[in-house]
Amino acid sequence: MSNDPQHVLISAASGAVFGALAALVVNSLAARFRLCMLYRKLELKGEPLVGCRVTARVFNGYIHPLNSAIAYISVDHQPSDVMTPPTNCDAFIKPTHLRKLDEDRLCWSRASNPEVIDVYAKERQSLDVFEIDPQGKWIQIPSEKGWGPQVESPECSSESRNMRQRSRL
Repeated sequence: MSNDPQHVLISAASGAVFGALAALVVNSLAARFRLCMLYRKLELKGEPLVGCRVTARVFNGYIHPLNSAIAYISVDHQPSDVMTPPTNCDAFIKPTHLRKLDEDRLCWSRASNPEVIDVYAKERQSLDVFEIDPQGKWIQIPSEKGWGPQVESPECSSESRNMRQRSRL
C-alpha cells in the first residue's frame, strides 16, 4: 500500500463518491418501499348515507403516518348539467360561471374542514365528499367554511340514492 498523498487523496475521494452513491440508492429504494407499502395498506371506503350526505373513510393500515394527506374530486359533467343554485345558496359552478371540476381538493370532516391532514398509523379519518339535495337535482361539495345551507329534508329520494350509487365510492 502506498503512502503517496495523491494516492490517499484519490482513494478517499473515490470512497466518498461510492459511499454517497450507495446511500442514494439505498435511501431511494427504502423510500420507494415505504410508499409502495403505504399505498397497499391505504383504504378508501364509502360510508352509509347520512341523510343525503356522501362521506368516505380513509384508513391508514401501515405503520408510518400519512403526512399532509390531500383528497381530490373530479366531476364529469356537461354544461347542460349545471343549474342555477337555489335562492338561499351560492355556487362556484353555475350557469354564469361554468368550469370543470377536475382534481379539486376535498375537505376532511374535522373542525374547520381542513383540506390537508395527517392520517396516523392504524387511524381512520372521515372525508366529506358531497351532499345531494332530496330531489336529486343538485349536489353540494363542502369548502373550508363547511357546508352551505342544509337541505330541508333528511330523507333522500330514490333518485338521490341512485345518484350516490353511480358515484365511484
